[in-house]
Amino acid sequence: MVQLITAEDVRAAARAGARSITVEEGAIVTPLARDEAQEREVTLTPAPGGRVAPGPPVTADGTRSTRTIKRIETRGLELEAFPFPVPPAMDVRLRDVVTAADGAPVAAGVMSFREGSFPWELTYDEVQFVLEGELHLGTEDGTVVGRPGDVLYVPEGTKLTFGTPSWARFLYVTYPAEWGGDA
Repeated sequence: MVQLITAEDVRAAARAGARSITVEEGAIVTPLARDEAQEREVTLTPAPGGRVAPGPPVTADGTRSTRTIKRIETRGLELEAFPFPVPPAMDVRLRDVVTAADGAPVAAGVMSFREGSFPWELTYDEVQFVLEGELHLGTEDGTVVGRPGDVLYVPEGTKLTFGTPSWARFLYVTYPAEWGGDA
């Protein structure tokens, strides 16, 4: 029987405190399992005398694919402190989940923050999908309020304030992928 290692196998190993998973010769390791292992710092270790085949997967015509589908589970995703100056009480957090390192021309991530607002100027185009709370985008023309399920588009060059009266969590997609340089 061929060993199959999935993302859930990696998550289970990480929950159990394992730092590595032994991979038998000829095992199938899904691309998402590789991503999870890297993200959770779980090493895929070859069994004695074996090796872990490198990705990416082989396509139907026998060539190596340079593009694979990446699935990111955002439920329970731990966000990191926002690396730009913002009011500390807002507890602004984010996690980029798709980046130029994935070979993508766009980036995507999840952001959350608490009551308050902070100024920002977009040097990129951005689409936001509100997951929770209320996202308030203020410009000189007024404030646009996004609620769960709403999609907002903000063009490059827009000067605005990101804010919320209570709590906001949203998915953002930026173009180009390298968005995080100029605040």
